[in-house]
Amino acid sequence: MEKVLAFSGSNSSKSINQELIRIIGSEKENLDVIDLSKFEIPLFGLDVEENSGIPEGIKDLVYQIKLYNKILIATPEHNGAMPAFFKNILDWISRYEVKFLEDKDVIIISTSPGGRGAIGALTALENQLNRYSGANIIHKQPIGLFEDKLSENKLLSELKPVLDFL
Repeated sequence: MEKVLAFSGSNSSKSINQELIRIIGSEKENLDVIDLSKFEIPLFGLDVEENSGIPEGIKDLVYQIKLYNKILIATPEHNGAMPAFFKNILDWISRYEVKFLEDKDVIIISTSPGGRGAIGALTALENQLNRYSGANIIHKQPIGLFEDKLSENKLLSELKPVLDFL
């Protein structure tokens, strides 16, 4: 069974997208979950890059991603877009290695308390990964009404397509 690396683009200890990744991980033994907030990564800026170079946290993250052939990414949504935390990481990675997901199958998901399932952020992530990273996106899925589905035990049935791809 192929090992999969999974993470969410959140730095919140209460992230429902990180919780979604954990739930999927509890169903799939081949899933290794990492927490992006554990990587030390400053706010991107050309001055920072010129003075300090690429952060070690970015180098470590890209190294870990390279160890896997399949990646699962969950993105939260802030005001219709990816959170600044996650966009910052993607900006740094693009300065270090643009095609960091080349030859990798990637599944992208998002969830939200509302009915749209963070589709704005998911679409933005898909566009950025398609344009720059070299990812082979094999599945994209928003999941709305996270808390309702979790409390009604409906989440796993909605996650079936994701679980099948893993």
